[in-house]
Amino acid sequence: MTITRITPADFVSSLWSGGETHQLAIAPAGAVYADRDFLWRISSATVDLEESVFTALPDYDRYIATLKGSIRVSHDGGEELTLVPYAIHRFDGGADTQSWGRCVDFNL
Repeated sequence: MTITRITPADFVSSLWSGGETHQLAIAPAGAVYADRDFLWRISSATVDLEESVFTALPDYDRYIATLKGSIRVSHDGGEELTLVPYAIHRFDGGADTQSWGRCVDFNL
């Protein structure tokens, strides 16, 4: 096993419709998030708008935990769920996911 130390200078950062995301790791090596050719991806993002729509990722299971702040989410127009810091929420990446509130989150 190889352990690689990364710093913020190594993050791949980009904007999404609700804020900014920082890719911390992706596999396999050389995979590109935009091409959807990855097996897994770890990222941290800001949700800067009071209301936003998550990027659709069909064929992926998603896990999210807020690190700072809490948000409410709804998948495919269903019941609203409140995500509080450090509680992990799993959902279908292909679901139409809307959020309300601002936070910093951690994603797999």
